[in-house]
Amino acid sequence: MQDLLSIIITIYNAEKYLEKCITSVLNQTYKNIEVILVNDGSSDNSLNICRDFQKKDKRIQIINKPNEGVSAARNAGLDVCTGMYIGFVDSDDWIEPSMYEELYRMVVTEECDFAECAVNLDDGDKVFKRIERGKNYILSGKSALKRQLESKTYECIPRIAVWSRLFKRSFWDNKRFPVGEVHEEYMLTCQALYESKKIGIVNVGLYNHVVNNQDSITHSKFGEKNFALEKQYLNRIKYLEKKSENELVELAKVNYYVMVLSLYYSCYQNQMIEKEKFRNIILKNKSDIIKSKTPTKVKAKLILIMYFPNIFCILQDMVNFIHG
Repeated sequence: MQDLLSIIITIYNAEKYLEKCITSVLNQTYKNIEVILVNDGSSDNSLNICRDFQKKDKRIQIINKPNEGVSAARNAGLDVCTGMYIGFVDSDDWIEPSMYEELYRMVVTEECDFAECAVNLDDGDKVFKRIERGKNYILSGKSALKRQLESKTYECIPRIAVWSRLFKRSFWDNKRFPVGEVHEEYMLTCQALYESKKIGIVNVGLYNHVVNNQDSITHSKFGEKNFALEKQYLNRIKYLEKKSENELVELAKVNYYVMVLSLYYSCYQNQMIEKEKFRNIILKNKSDIIKSKTPTKVKAKLILIMYFPNIFCILQDMVNFIHG
């Protein structure tokens, strides 16, 4: 008999997208699945949609809980799931019919800790295929983490998000998502990559990520949720420092300084006093920034912020104007 897969879908006010999401999971070519729908205190019709699906398919289990955020909702699903392998799907996204069959085959045949597929972007009018089918491949955990830290593009595989993956259950034996934190996947993905011996990459877009949902974190107004990135990036540095992974620490620091630079300028654009917080971080790390492997252009901008912050902002405004 095939191994049972547990697919956890966390739901909050997703009535617009939910039917398509759940249908895509139930229509998987890999049939031995349990689908755990975690309704995180939705105030719309999401719960009723879940109950209608449950009446039609016995593979569905519903957890109805007060709103505590996506991390607590995912943890609730993890606490009750019984599958040998675990996947996550966001309730506003949808997946291709063969996604879990292909991820499962990769995990089992190659004895991977988890497998990941490429992601397509769905803007509501068209699905943009980021990767046409290519050759599947295997990465070691550390090489995958290095690849992620070196990447400068959103399309990088492996990604930060957990939703295009299928994990061995054992990965979650002593881990849960940090409740109350935003961008919680940064540290979890860092751990997942670092602790994995083998990661399987299914080199085709099988997960469809909806990018026109104005209620998502991606589209939320610039503010505290963006500021939370600073903590997650810093935690990643500390984690790798404890592991004495000097090369990975240096790459993580470059990511951190690039992110702080971006947050500083975004605060300036939005006329937010928090920009001084990020300038102080830059000043505090002045010597480390100068010694770091941060790209020369970025380093120059950081140094300009240290000494002439107003000039940096004016110059960056000019660059943005020129490039439209």
